[in-house]
Amino acid sequence: MKTLVIRDIMSDVIIGVYDFEKIKTSKVRFCVTIKFDFKKDMSLFIDEDNVENTVDYDLFIKSIQSVSSKRPYQLIETLAESCLRALETRLSLIENVSIQSVDLEVTKLYPGENVKEVSYFTALNFL
Repeated sequence: MKTLVIRDIMSDVIIGVYDFEKIKTSKVRFCVTIKFDFKKDMSLFIDEDNVENTVDYDLFIKSIQSVSSKRPYQLIETLAESCLRALETRLSLIENVSIQSVDLEVTKLYPGENVKEVSYFTALNFL
C-alpha cells in the first residue's frame, strides 16, 4: 500500500456562527492522507516520470480550495464533510489506482481568544 500526504493546504474561509466571524475570513488548514495501491506495476513506468502514471495531488488541492471558497460555512464539520465529498468525487475519476482510505483534518486557526486552533477529523474507507 502507498500513502500520499498533503499537509498544510491553506485557505481563507468565512466560517463561524458569530456575527464577527461572518464578516471576515479565517485561516483554515487542511491535511489529507490518501492510502492506495497502483493497479499496475509502477516499476514499469519508473523511467517515464509522468504525472499521468500516478496520483496528481494538485487535483486534490484545487478541489479543497474550490469547496472552501465556494460559500460561507457556519460549522467546521460542514466544511470538512463538503471537502471530503469533493475528494471522493475526484478519487472516483482516477483510473490507475485503487483507493483504500482518505483521512481529512480541517483546522480553523485562532478561532478565538486564547485558542490556537480547533480541528475536525473525518475519513472515508473504501474497503
